[in-house]
Amino acid sequence: MIIISDIHGCYWTMLRLLRQVQQKYPEERKLVLLGDLIDRGPNSNKVVGFAMGSRSSVSVVMGNHEHLAVEAISSGDMSGWFNNGGYETVKSWGGKVPASVLLWMRSLPVSLQFDKLLLSHTGHVPADCIETSLWARGFKFQNDGLYRVLGHTPQVDPLITETYACIDTGAAYRKAGFGTMTALITPSMEIIQQPYDESELPFGYEWAPGKYYEAAAKQER
Repeated sequence: MIIISDIHGCYWTMLRLLRQVQQKYPEERKLVLLGDLIDRGPNSNKVVGFAMGSRSSVSVVMGNHEHLAVEAISSGDMSGWFNNGGYETVKSWGGKVPASVLLWMRSLPVSLQFDKLLLSHTGHVPADCIETSLWARGFKFQNDGLYRVLGHTPQVDPLITETYACIDTGAAYRKAGFGTMTALITPSMEIIQQPYDESELPFGYEWAPGKYYEAAAKQER
């Protein structure tokens, strides 16, 4: 399984990372994205289009930024969202987020569990409080025998412990020490990373069950 968190609109960086994964794990069949696909970076529309168009092999859990976007658009108060990178998301769709995307974001689960592996945005998954599930910081988790993989709190380097892994390495941040996207491969727990690079590739990659394949060739700009 390939796990990536906090893509934050960095579509071309994500594709470069997945190309690295392809080279080492060409038959890997499952990709899970741990929320915050949108905001901050320039290509939220492309990241969401990738996820929505690959549902047979890509699973997504909700992040606080998806929740923030849905709440902002539903209420009409965009200020809090725009202060957290929402303007770049709206701009990527030409001024309006499609209704189908809002419905999809609203439908995302807060967590996914595969045996003893718990995948979520923050690692905190109280059943009765979505705000805690999506916004809580810190790594003090209940002792329930589950191994947590999460994002949400940017780290200079991936934080891998005996009971959890935080793999948000601030792909969209330009601050010193950040600006890298991380993939965690399970069960080997191997880390693969890609520095931020949103220059468009001269060719596209699409995700298909069991492999990546080159899409129709595109002319370089």
